[in-house]
Amino acid sequence: MISMLDLLWEKKFEKISIIEIIEHAGVSRNSFYRNSKDKEDILVRYIESITQEFIKSAAILVFKVPWRKYIETILNHMYENRDLVLILLKNNKIHLIRNIFDKAIYDRLAGIIDNHHIWFLSGGLFNLHQHWAENGYKESSKDIAETFDKIILGIWLSLWNSKSKILVLLEK
Repeated sequence: MISMLDLLWEKKFEKISIIEIIEHAGVSRNSFYRNSKDKEDILVRYIESITQEFIKSAAILVFKVPWRKYIETILNHMYENRDLVLILLKNNKIHLIRNIFDKAIYDRLAGIIDNHHIWFLSGGLFNLHQHWAENGYKESSKDIAETFDKIILGIWLSLWNSKSKILVLLEK
C-alpha cells in the first residue's frame, strides 16, 4: 500500500501501471492479483483498514459522548490522515473515502435514527470535511465541529420556525 501512495505523490492515478506498483512494492504479478482486483482496490482496502482501526481505537459509542465531541473525534481522524485525503483529492478519488465514510456512519447510527437523517448527516459532514481539506485545513477540527453543530442546529430551528408558521396559518 505504501508503494501505491508513494507513486501517487509522483504521478496521477490513471498514469500508474500495475507493473509500476508491483515493481515498487517488490511483489509478483500473481501476488498483486491474489490480493487486489485492481489499483483502486488497493486504496479501498487501505481506507477500510484505517477506518476499522479508528473505530476500534476510538471506542466511541454514539450518544455516549457529547455530539460535538463525537464529530470532533471523527474530524481529528480525517485530519490525521490528511496526506491520504489530499492525494485522493488531487487524483479525483475522494469518492473512495466518501463511500467508506458513509458506510461507517450508517453502521454506527442505523437503528438509532432514520436512514434519511443518517445520509443527510454523513453527506453534510463529509462535504464540510472535503471543503476544509480543499482549503488547506486552516481551521481546527474543533472549529469545524462547532460549524457543523451550528449548521445542524440552524436547520432544525429553521424547520421548527417553518412548521410553527404553517401551524399558525392553518389555525386561521
